[in-house]
Amino acid sequence: MTDILVDVARAGRAFANGGTNTIALDSATCRVRPRDRIALVGQSGSGKSTLLHLMAGLDRPTSGTVTWPALGQPETLRPTHVGVVFQSQSLVRWLDVAENVALPLQLAGTAGDARQWAMDALERFGLQHIANKLPEEISGGQAQRVSLVRATMTNPDLLLADEPTGQVDHATAGLLMDMLLQWADQTRSAVVIATHDLAIARRFGQVWHMRGGILSTETESISA
Repeated sequence: MTDILVDVARAGRAFANGGTNTIALDSATCRVRPRDRIALVGQSGSGKSTLLHLMAGLDRPTSGTVTWPALGQPETLRPTHVGVVFQSQSLVRWLDVAENVALPLQLAGTAGDARQWAMDALERFGLQHIANKLPEEISGGQAQRVSLVRATMTNPDLLLADEPTGQVDHATAGLLMDMLLQWADQTRSAVVIATHDLAIARRFGQVWHMRGGILSTETESISA
């Protein structure tokens, strides 16, 4: 049985922009395997989010292919196989924090007390004190951290995170990555994050670069 979680083969993504097409991703090729630790770095607009959305099965390439040999079809990926942390606000506004975190368990039909498991997870990530608050009552940084906790709830084979530390300070970002990588080691999950934080990127075994929609999977040294 193959161990390839995501196989991206010459995948491109173009968006209609008036009478022309804007190429967000140009013929990207890469593979993600179990326990991979990959940081995807590049400037804003370089195509990082587009690639993560294709890997998550949230979008389809306009050229090339994206497949999940070890996981199945796009409609079965989430929430059990692939967890996603979006760069933008993604919490359900009428659910409190604990209910948001428990949502993947409920969608997956997990038996047991989903809210209690959510509370346990929030405590592990130091967020138990906001469990009963609505998304509008917490800060952007807290919402980002809650989204990360939510993405880990089903222990997915692959976690994709788009700028998961973008709204927190460097000290908090470091602690958050400690918790995330500890969780990934325990679950043997693969992690791919898009980040602008070079200190975060250095903690990952592989560093891929996006430049103008072109992906390079040759790990490069990162200068300060």
